[in-house]
Amino acid sequence: VEQAAAGYSKEPQYHNWLHAIDVTHTLFGMFDGINAISPSKVFGGLEEYALLVSSVCHDIGHPGLNNDFVVQTSHELAIRYNDKSPLENMHCATMFEVLKVPECDVFGRLSGEQQKEVRAISIEAILHTDNAHHLGMLKSMQTFGEMHSELLDGAREAAGAGAAWPPDGLTELLVAQDFRPTLLNFMLHLADISNPARPWEVCRPWALLVLEEFFSLGERFMLHGLPVPPFLDRKKTNIPFSQIGFIDFFVAPVVFVAARILVPLLPFQEEMIHNAEQWAAEWEEGVQSRTEEESQSISARVRRLAERSSSMHRMGGRTADGAA
Repeated sequence: VEQAAAGYSKEPQYHNWLHAIDVTHTLFGMFDGINAISPSKVFGGLEEYALLVSSVCHDIGHPGLNNDFVVQTSHELAIRYNDKSPLENMHCATMFEVLKVPECDVFGRLSGEQQKEVRAISIEAILHTDNAHHLGMLKSMQTFGEMHSELLDGAREAAGAGAAWPPDGLTELLVAQDFRPTLLNFMLHLADISNPARPWEVCRPWALLVLEEFFSLGERFMLHGLPVPPFLDRKKTNIPFSQIGFIDFFVAPVVFVAARILVPLLPFQEEMIHNAEQWAAEWEEGVQSRTEEESQSISARVRRLAERSSSMHRMGGRTADGAA
């Protein structure tokens, strides 16, 4: 852990060692919530171990840049990794360089086959933290939800009434080899982007930090004469409005499908709706020149999220502590 911590730069405001700790803690909590209801039925110990180790190192060496900037400026990482997920490839390679140190080899006592398995899981999971894979993972999870909607709805209703979750039929689908890599990659991705679905006192500070890092990166885009992408321009970004959009378009689809398939993750959904409401209130307070149409648009976006969340809750579902 000390070696991994030393591999993180202190320069990035967001992608630093504290972010790694936060993601690892979140992922552990996700596994703990699921295991509290269904011990060892959904994820195996080796899978959890591989993902937790990966979460510790998933952003190791992060320079506070994004892949777009790295590629456009022909950064050494873009050259080394042929423009394909250069940051994530670097994080993954750095993790295994750390593990080559004998006293740091946390996979060293595993059998040869187990080491192959955890390496494969770790590589895929870290590479899939590149948001270029976001839509593909989301679509795969949504397709799973659509294909098995009747079983998922029944399992959620039964769990809400106190029955065991997941039922055997769902367990078989969740551990199926053709779906397994998607689910494992999705778990780390969800933990990585989960700040908007955490308690408000956690959500807001992290949002301010990531935006500060984005704004610093936006200034580097300008220095290189490159167009500044959305959310990276300090002068044009309204923070509450940007966070409502981030939740609505990016985080909410992930959280909704996670809660649909994995009932113990429903609390993420509740926190996300609360945070969207908080950001909307901040927007209302901070924008003096808003029009009635703009206010109605913001309210409608938050209301749609809340209505979708409520419809899922009406179908049942237990939280990690077993409450309805």
